[in-house]
This record gives sequence, structure tokens and C-alpha cells, in this order.
Amino acid sequence: MRVPAAADTRNKGAAQDVRSVLLSHPTVLLALAFAVYNILYFAMMSFLPSFLMEQVGLLMAQAGTAGAAIVLVNAAGNVFGGLCLQRGMKPARLMALGFLIAGLLGVLAYLPYVPALAVLVLCVAFSAASGVLPVVFLACVPHSAPAPHLTG
Repeated sequence: MRVPAAADTRNKGAAQDVRSVLLSHPTVLLALAFAVYNILYFAMMSFLPSFLMEQVGLLMAQAGTAGAAIVLVNAAGNVFGGLCLQRGMKPARLMALGFLIAGLLGVLAYLPYVPALAVLVLCVAFSAASGVLPVVFLACVPHSAPAPHLTG
């Protein structure tokens, strides 16, 4: 049985679309940046409750509540990132600042002998700083796609 010509054309078009996306340097770099963000963010947030119990001395329920509040702060970072872009900040600059600040804060939070309150503040600030990154990624998608129909 043969597949109708229209389906063949669609499959070739889809294969060409995938190829053009994979060969688009801006799209690949954006995908890699998004992967780095996910590794950075989820490495911190996945272990946050147990980290807070160990480093800050919180009980399990307190660590869970603090962890949830810290994750919520990320939403404030999303809003802040959107405001920065609306006010004309270049996405590349905001992305660089977001990665730099979040990376620095994440490292500082894990240093030994950091006082308990400072660990909490560093974790909150990390969450807020990393929150600007998803906004930048989403704002860059239309500009990085090799063709307009590939942004949806």
C-alpha cells in the first residue's frame, strides 16, 4: 500500500523543519542555555529541603515550607525579567546577568560555615535571580527559530 503524495510531502517538510532547527546555531545555543538553567535550578531546588535541614537546622515541615516559599520567589524573578525586557534590556545581557548572579549565589549558599540566615537569604536570592532566565529564553525563541512557522 502506498502513502498518498500529500503525506509524503508533509513528512519531507517535517524532516526539513527538524533539520533546519538542529542546524540553526541560535536555536541550538538557546536550547543548551535552557538545559544549563534546568540543571542549575533543579540541582539546587531538588535537594533544598534536605539541605535546609542539614545546613540551617530546620525541621522537616519547616524545610518543606521554606523550600516552597523559595521556589515561589522564582515567579517574582520571572516578572522582574519580563519588566527588564519591556524596559529595553537586551536579552543577552539579562541572560548573562541571570546566569552569573544565580551561579555565584548558588556556590555561596553551599560554602561551609555560612551562617544559617545567610544560607536562607542566598537561596531566596538564587531563586529570584534564576527566575529571569526562563523569560529570556521564551523571548528569544521567535528570533532564534530558522523560520517563523517553527516558533509555535
